[in-house]
Amino acid sequence: CIYYFISCKLPIIGTPTFRIDYFATTITRADDSLVRSLYHSRPISELYVYIQAIFGKYFLGGQTRYIIYPFQHAALLVYFYSISKVIESIFKTRVHILAFMAAWVLFITSPGLIGGVYKLETIVGTISMFFGGLALVILSRWDRNRTNSAATFFVSLYALSIFAKEDFILPPLILLGWYMFRHGDWKQQLSAHKWLLSSMTFLLIFFVVFNKLIIPWRSFIDSVDKAKSP
Repeated sequence: CIYYFISCKLPIIGTPTFRIDYFATTITRADDSLVRSLYHSRPISELYVYIQAIFGKYFLGGQTRYIIYPFQHAALLVYFYSISKVIESIFKTRVHILAFMAAWVLFITSPGLIGGVYKLETIVGTISMFFGGLALVILSRWDRNRTNSAATFFVSLYALSIFAKEDFILPPLILLGWYMFRHGDWKQQLSAHKWLLSSMTFLLIFFVVFNKLIIPWRSFIDSVDKAKSP
């Protein structure tokens, strides 16, 4: 911290490094239509950027960074907290709050802070991390009480995460699989929680159909030789 923020005089809040993030933090996105934002392979991220741009344009003098940068830090803390809950649920070991606070400090003092440019994560990655981390927390809670409300909340957060960015598809699935198969009575578990598994299956099928059939020209599911895929 002393080296980066005092010696190098690098700001904790700066500007994003990726072109797509710079575009997303500008108020020009407020000119996009709501339908256009939702008709996208990552509709949750697009909707967030659209609302952020409108709010920044009319209430913050066009400075949307006052929204996204604090949100990036919040998403990191949520993500580290979710990791601690997953570790606790699997290994029955409670991770002290100082552990993931230290991880957050380590993250924001990485060598990526070069030339006064500061970036935690892409915007789509931040949103996916935020909802995906909350999904893992709720899933670990569901493992303790197995309530329908927890299962519904988990599926909803998982949907928000993967429709913000597809990178977070596997972690919740792997953790759910661990909960189902760890005691060896997987057939009984599958039968007892068939509605949760059916909802997850339907969600993933819809995710593929949405990207491959409904919006193939704005989808990331594309062959390598086609440059249209973002």
